[in-house]
Amino acid sequence: MALDFPDGFRDLVHVAPRAEQPTSLIILTKLESLRVIITAADRRGGPATIKLPAWIGRLQGLRVLEVEGGEVESIPESLGELGTLERLRLRSRGPFPAALAKLTQLRELDLHVAAIESAPLGLRELDQLELVRLRVGRLSALPLGLLALPNVRSLVLEVENADVSRDPLPAVLPGLLRLEELAVLGWKIDRLPSSIFALRELRSLTLRRCGLRSLPEGWGAFTRLRKLDLSENSLESLPSSLGLLAELRELVLAHNPLRTLPAELGRLGRLERLDLDGSRLATLPTELGDAQRLQVLNLADTLTLLELPISFAGLAELTTLDLARGALHEVPEWIGDLPRLESLRLDGNQIRSLPDSLFGSRSLEQLAVRNNPLDADLRAVLEEMRFARAMAGYPLDMVW
Repeated sequence: MALDFPDGFRDLVHVAPRAEQPTSLIILTKLESLRVIITAADRRGGPATIKLPAWIGRLQGLRVLEVEGGEVESIPESLGELGTLERLRLRSRGPFPAALAKLTQLRELDLHVAAIESAPLGLRELDQLELVRLRVGRLSALPLGLLALPNVRSLVLEVENADVSRDPLPAVLPGLLRLEELAVLGWKIDRLPSSIFALRELRSLTLRRCGLRSLPEGWGAFTRLRKLDLSENSLESLPSSLGLLAELRELVLAHNPLRTLPAELGRLGRLERLDLDGSRLATLPTELGDAQRLQVLNLADTLTLLELPISFAGLAELTTLDLARGALHEVPEWIGDLPRLESLRLDGNQIRSLPDSLFGSRSLEQLAVRNNPLDADLRAVLEEMRFARAMAGYPLDMVW
C-alpha cells in the first residue's frame, strides 16, 4: 500500500502492523524524527518482528530513530550512513552492529541485541555519546569498545547469558572518566578490579547479579558516590573502606550471604537507606546506630538475626523498618519510641507479644504482624488500638 506524505514532515510516528516498511518513506528527506510502533504480535507470543530496510540510510536528516513494541530482524549496515542521528532506541534479533561506530553525532543509545561478539574500538570516536543503555542476550567477548567512550555519563549494561568467565574488566580503563552512572547486571565478574576506582565522577554504581565474591579496598576514592547497589551477588563480607563513602545515601546489599558487616558503616553520616534483605547476619554492629540520617532499614528474610542493637534506639530519622520473615521472638521496647517511624513489618516471625511503647506511637501508620503466634488477648488489644486511632484521626493500616 502506497502512503502519501508531504515532503515537509519533520516528525513521524509510524504504526507498523506488518513486516515490510513502505518505501515511500524515502521521500521524507527533511525527516528529523521517526518513531515506529509495532502493533502485531508474534504467533508464539513473543515480540513481533519487522525488517529495517537498507534505504533507511538515505534519510540523511534523521536525528531520532525509535522502534517500539517489537524488534527488528537485524540492524543494516546502511544505518551507519545516518551522520546526523543523535538518538537510537530499538531491539534487534541480530548481533551488536559495527556500523554504530560511524554515528559520530550519536548522543543516546538504547539498544537490545541478541549477542555481542565484539564491540568495535571505533566506538571511542563517538565523543558526543552521553547515555548508553545496552541489553544483551549473550555476551561472548570482552566489549572493549564500550569501555573507551570518552564522554559517556551513563552506562547501563545488562547481560542475560554471559560466556565470559574471566575478569572482564581490564587493569586500566581506557575511557569512561566522565562516567556518573554505571550499572552492570548479569555480567559475571567474580572479582572487582581496583581499576574501578579510577571512575572518580561516579554518583551511582550498580553491580547486580555479577557473581561477586569479594570486594577490594579503596572505596574512599569515590568521593561523589551517592548510591551503591551490590545486590544478588555472593558476598559474605565487606571491606571496611566502604565507611569512607562520605556522600553515600543508598546502600543496597540485598540477597548476599553476608555474615558480618564492618563497624565502619556507622561512619556513613549521610546514609538514608540500607537494604540487607536476605542476608545471613547473626548480629549487627552497634556502630550502625551512629548513621543518624538513616530513614529506611530492610532486614527482611534474615533468618539468622535474633535481636537488634540497643544503639538503634538513636535512629531518630528512621521511617521504615522491615523485619519480616525473620527469627525474632521479641520486639525491643525502644521501637515504639522512634519519633518518625511510619512503617513496621514484623510478619513471619516468632513474636508472641508487643512492647507497650508501640501502642503509644503516634507516628506509626503501617503495622504488619501476620503469621506470628499472637494470642487472642493481644489480637483484641490490637483491634481496639486500630479502632481508637481511627476515631482519633490518625488511622493505623494493620496487616494481621
